[in-house]
Amino acid sequence: MNNRSVASSRVPLAIALFLVSCTSGSVITSPNDHPGPVGPVAPALAAGDWHSLALNSDGKMRSWGANQSGQLGRGIPIDLPTPGDMTALKGIKAIAAAESYSLALDANGAVWAWGNNRYGQLGDGSRETQLRPVRIQGLDRVTAIAAGNPINVALKADGSVWTWGEYSILSVVMGRGRAPGKVSRVSELTDVSSISASSGYVAAVTRNGELWAWGSHEFGHTPTFQPHPIKFEEPTDVVSVEVGGHHAVAVTRDGTIWTWGENKASQLGDGTNTTNHRPVRVVGLGDVVAVTAGYLHTVALRRDGTVWTWGWNSNGQLAEPLSLTDRNTPGQVAGLADVVAIAAGARYSLAAKRDGTIWAWGTNGHGQLGDGTTSDRTSPVQVRGLTFTAPTEN
Repeated sequence: MNNRSVASSRVPLAIALFLVSCTSGSVITSPNDHPGPVGPVAPALAAGDWHSLALNSDGKMRSWGANQSGQLGRGIPIDLPTPGDMTALKGIKAIAAAESYSLALDANGAVWAWGNNRYGQLGDGSRETQLRPVRIQGLDRVTAIAAGNPINVALKADGSVWTWGEYSILSVVMGRGRAPGKVSRVSELTDVSSISASSGYVAAVTRNGELWAWGSHEFGHTPTFQPHPIKFEEPTDVVSVEVGGHHAVAVTRDGTIWTWGENKASQLGDGTNTTNHRPVRVVGLGDVVAVTAGYLHTVALRRDGTVWTWGWNSNGQLAEPLSLTDRNTPGQVAGLADVVAIAAGARYSLAAKRDGTIWAWGTNGHGQLGDGTTSDRTSPVQVRGLTFTAPTEN
């Protein structure tokens, strides 16, 4: 579910570099914070558990896949295996997706949500499913969003972090009771530049490269639920962070990847399947400009436009056509080059190429690969009817 601020650029690309993971989103607020193969730093792709979103440079969004809760924002609660326009919002600047709901950030800094609302994650004060976008009350001047079922995170222009969602989590995290959907500030953090969330766990990076996290103990940096942000001693000089279903991934300024959390499917990429309570370096991969974390797999984008995967491979989400075996170190996705953005769903992956085409692989039971079928794919297939056009030069 992953960069939520908008930066001007003269690079004529269909979509801007970055990623959004299945249950999370992250942000770098300046292109200079994390130079990559393309100019603008803005999201292009988002993947929930079983649904996919794509954002064009003109602010229009398209969606496809699972839709039982209306998470596609197209007004009807049925699965849709090919992309279609989400017309209810215009001028979108960022997107995020979680299990069965979606978020969008508009040009005015307002946040919108639609889909499943069981935990109050849509921020409208209710627990009712919404088939069309509703505005999150109490949020303005937002520059980044992260959907982390059942808790969501927003980053404001002043570097402050705000959360909303499931009542009990907010009660613990914020130290006081909150009604469903009530937005509250994380008072311990300031000057934040990157955010991500998933499965009750939240991570943030400050502008000086510090890594902070709090929430679920399943990710390992504390033995029990941690209600307040804790600073990591290592790594330092971090530029972005992504949280997956049971693990988290950070990228440092030198392009090194660090991972921590559960490792039963080798999703940490350190050559083992041993859970690590502190960040460890991913083996054999550097010069990375973007990462995204699925349920139990990880995807990385290198500066040269190649894509690398590791972890769980139950449905081909690693794009290894000859095997469904898990992998504990990174392997390159064959036949996929010149990539500028990536996203990971629960058991599938997405990539956007410089030519504006979108490619997908992995499980496809709800049509989330967008190829018009519900057949799993162990190699990348092109999403049907979806090619972005280049933005206008400034």
